[in-house]
Amino acid sequence: MISAFVAAITNAIEVLASKEVLSGHKMPSKTLFSFGSALIFFVSTVFFLFWGEIDFYQISFFHWIIFGAIILVAYFYNYLYYDGLKGGLICDVEPIIMSYPLLTMILATIIYPDERNWHVLVPAFIAGFVLIYSRYERNRFKINKYSALMFGYAFLAAIEAIFIKYTLEIMSPIALYTIRIGILSFLFLVFAKPDLSKFKKKSWPLMILISIVVPIELMTLYTAIDRLGLVVANLIFLIGPVLILSISKFLFKEKVTVKRALSNIVILICIAVAILIS
Repeated sequence: MISAFVAAITNAIEVLASKEVLSGHKMPSKTLFSFGSALIFFVSTVFFLFWGEIDFYQISFFHWIIFGAIILVAYFYNYLYYDGLKGGLICDVEPIIMSYPLLTMILATIIYPDERNWHVLVPAFIAGFVLIYSRYERNRFKINKYSALMFGYAFLAAIEAIFIKYTLEIMSPIALYTIRIGILSFLFLVFAKPDLSKFKKKSWPLMILISIVVPIELMTLYTAIDRLGLVVANLIFLIGPVLILSISKFLFKEKVTVKRALSNIVILICIAVAILIS
């Protein structure tokens, strides 16, 4: 369960650091996810050398198909996510980004019978809907190019999570993430053709931070999915947006409304209830 909390905390760090690099440093999204993926792969390899495990005897042809689907889905949703994050206003894209855990939980209950623990699902769905509603502001939210990109990201990321649970049958979380990011980094460098001349020296500290926290975030999230299931892992993962809002208040001087403050309390209560029940 600790792994899910670590994933949520590092997710908050990653989102805030990526937004600063994209918007504050004016780095093209292709440069960030292409060069960033290569750095992340090198860091992940260190983890893999110590804790990476693959059960070659249990791998079936269908496992390879699902793994190929993971690569394909992740390749496209990275374009959607970083383009949307760079160009969209936080008030427009954040509610859509946060629909990813909810979509994942819905798909998990449909596809995996072992995820249908209604004592956990009820607080999980309440927390998911409350999170999205609290971030929605009718007079500010607009359906535009960037929000459409985030809708695509949320849907594809939820599908990937379903595939990941199946693939964890034959790979450890660290092995799965390392191989996944290794292949993706190669594809990004070859096909995205990032413009490294747009990389600024002042971006190095944040890029190093991202290259460290992202492997920790995803490896611990995969571990949580493997041990706790998709529903519980993604419910705890909702702590990330709560932290992002709290940190943004101090970093970006964003106003925290009563609605958002109350929703954060409800989300934390739902997470606590689900943890106690599970």
